[in-house]
Amino acid sequence: MCPNSRYIVFMWLVALGSFLIGSIPFGWIIGKLFYKKDIRNEGSGNIGATNALRSYGAGAGILVLFLDAAKGFVVTYAALVFWQWEYLTLLAGLMVIMGHMHSAFLGFKGGKGVATAVGVFLVFAPMPFLIVLPLFVLSVLITRYVSFSSLLAAIGILVVAVVDYRFQPGIALLKSRYSSCEYICVVALIVALIIFKHLPNLKRLYQGTENRFGSSKKDIT
Repeated sequence: MCPNSRYIVFMWLVALGSFLIGSIPFGWIIGKLFYKKDIRNEGSGNIGATNALRSYGAGAGILVLFLDAAKGFVVTYAALVFWQWEYLTLLAGLMVIMGHMHSAFLGFKGGKGVATAVGVFLVFAPMPFLIVLPLFVLSVLITRYVSFSSLLAAIGILVVAVVDYRFQPGIALLKSRYSSCEYICVVALIVALIIFKHLPNLKRLYQGTENRFGSSKKDIT
């Protein structure tokens, strides 16, 4: 096997491993383990933190949020530390999010990827993430729409990354770990995937039927 073939096989293994780790459905596991329920039959049917919070309470919601973010962070950080290769780190980050969105353990259906993307962006772009985080919090406080606020934050991350790339060596406050065309493309793809997963929410927002965070109705975000 030639060296190039070894690299290709290795990248496939990293992609598969990242996808499988991302596929771990913590929302479903916690529902089954502690509440003897399938979260897919609760609230919105989503396996993410918002539905866990509304279905099982704040403790479950916070735990699912932490675990979903942790798998994104651990996979991406491990790729960064052990291989120190930008392409491999970007691939691992993208695939762990894809795994969460299309869990191999739940018939390739899953969550919307926001919490897992948080973990990934903490590795890729910690400063841009911290810049955008107050925007997310403020949006939730004002609108009480978690879905809208998540999309706003995701787009904000992309905007900051593009500004950093455009003006590199850049503004120190905006600095991402990477400032390459490949990095921008991966961030744009992640944001596009998150937007795609939120299309039903966008439709409800347009129709005025999207439930607000903290409402007494079933959560459909």
